[in-house]
Amino acid sequence: MRITEDDVVQAAKEWAVRSHKDSFEAESTALEAISALQATLNSDDYDQALKSLYEQYQQS
Repeated sequence: MRITEDDVVQAAKEWAVRSHKDSFEAESTALEAISALQATLNSDDYDQALKSLYEQYQQS
């Protein structure tokens, strides 16, 4: 399964709910991280980084 930006944002929101954190702040943080990854990585590395970020939210 290819992880998309939307998947990462959704995982961040779900993490926020599980962690009793602000979901809007979690979404904002995820979007900032995605933007930083887009600016610095090539396509293959970007896809891998998205997957890693997604997994971090899922495992937290």
